[in-house]
This record gives sequence, structure tokens and C-alpha cells, in this order.
Amino acid sequence: MPAVAASHTAGHAPWELRGTIVTHAPAGVALVERDGHQRWCRVHTTVSPGTTLVAVYPTYVRVRNSTGEHVVNFGAPISGRPPKPHGPYRLTADDLPVMMKRVQLIPLQKNGHVVGYYANHVDKKIRARIGLRPGDVIVSVDGIHLNENVNIGHLYRTVLSKGGAQVEVRRHDRTLNLRYRIR
Repeated sequence: MPAVAASHTAGHAPWELRGTIVTHAPAGVALVERDGHQRWCRVHTTVSPGTTLVAVYPTYVRVRNSTGEHVVNFGAPISGRPPKPHGPYRLTADDLPVMMKRVQLIPLQKNGHVVGYYANHVDKKIRARIGLRPGDVIVSVDGIHLNENVNIGHLYRTVLSKGGAQVEVRRHDRTLNLRYRIR
């Protein structure tokens, strides 16, 4: 099952939920990544200092830490609030192709239909400059929902000709509107 990331940073090294394999719910294993290393964790093992994996399901896991037991849906945080984005982000038309090579986007599907694009990787060097982070889901651009019917090339040319875009991004359980100016 392809997974989106869920982050946990409660004072310890951050970890991200990358996937699950369910043997008989709630038994199974979860693939977690911390400090650039991936490992499989079984139920009742420590995922991160102070955090124990309690149960594994096809679309979420349950963990226990010092604040109690939490359901972690793919793409949802366990704790902490992500900082608010800044905008407008200013880019040049020449920046866009270079930036897109440093961002890995994967179509996010629900019920067999594309509902946005998941930012699987965003180069650390450009995160502050473009406002995207790994785990963000780009839902729409200028009100056009990103699905399997959208012509990305046409959308790209439209954004360039307008000199900017309003991009709706889902980060954890919040919706953010990122504004871009392109000269």
C-alpha cells in the first residue's frame, strides 16, 4: 500500500509513517523512517523514544506516548502544530523547471481517482522558498482541482501567463492557501 507520511516530533528525533502491512488487524507491521533510515516496527515495539506502536490497520496505526493513545491516519500529525506558511512566494519563470526537479510529486488516489498530488520529497534547500514540505498534498491550483482530467501542461502555461497562482495544500489536517508570484 502506498503511504503518505505522518510525523511525530514530540521532543525527539522526528519519524514518519511510510506504510503498513496488516496480517490480522490490529496485528501487523508499520514502516517508519527516522533520521533517513527506514525500519519495520511490530505492534508493541518502540517506534520513537517514548512512543509505542499499539495497533496496525490498512489506512492508519494507533500509537501510545506520554499524552495517551492516538490514532494516526496517513497524512495526520500526532502532535504539534505546523507553522503557518508565508506568502506570496516569489519565483521567476526560469525557477519553475529547476524547482520541479527538486520536488517529487506522486498522484494521491482515493477510491481509484486522483484527488491531488502528494509531495513525497521536497529538497531541503528549496522548502522555505516554495512553502512545500514532504507530506503536503496539493489539492488545487487557482480553484482547479488536481485530478486525472487536469492537463498539467496547460495548467503550467496558464500559471505562467497569469504571473502567479493560488495553490490549495492539505498539510496534516489543515488546508493552507499558498500564494505564488511569478515574474
